[in-house]
Amino acid sequence: MKELIFTKDELLEMYKLKNIVRYNHRIRLKDENVAEHSFFTALIALDICKKLSINTHDTFKVIIKCLLHDTPEQELNDITYDVKLKLNLRPLLKEFEDKYFEDNYADYADIMTNNDNNIVNAIVNYADAISVLQYAYNEIELGNITFAPIVTETLERLEKLREVLLEVIKK
Repeated sequence: MKELIFTKDELLEMYKLKNIVRYNHRIRLKDENVAEHSFFTALIALDICKKLSINTHDTFKVIIKCLLHDTPEQELNDITYDVKLKLNLRPLLKEFEDKYFEDNYADYADIMTNNDNNIVNAIVNYADAISVLQYAYNEIELGNITFAPIVTETLERLEKLREVLLEVIKK
């Protein structure tokens, strides 16, 4: 049962996600950390899986991917969506993240490195964006109107992601 014992370093490494604040380049009224975002993404995705009657095997993959999708930020910190787009960081981040998952989560690397146009990825991407919308709505409710453009952009992105989701459901 040695595999059930975690070292201090392993536990502290995981705990880093709690200390990485999202939207760190923006004025915020309430911080959200990466651990919270990953939890909300998984919770949203679980509800989507239920609504779409996704089988247990794919639901498991969805939840794993939601929980782990931002763990590379333990080493990189949070890089916001707009910065990734402006600097065209996606290819570079993909390379880093794939290696990160192979090194740190080898049992789930196949799930994490797969970017095929399939139901698992479509649900994860949609839930991830819904979590962004959730946080932006909360900021606006608290009085932070600077998040209004994020709501608009995320709703536009969600419409495209919804189309992808509907497309893969038809397959």
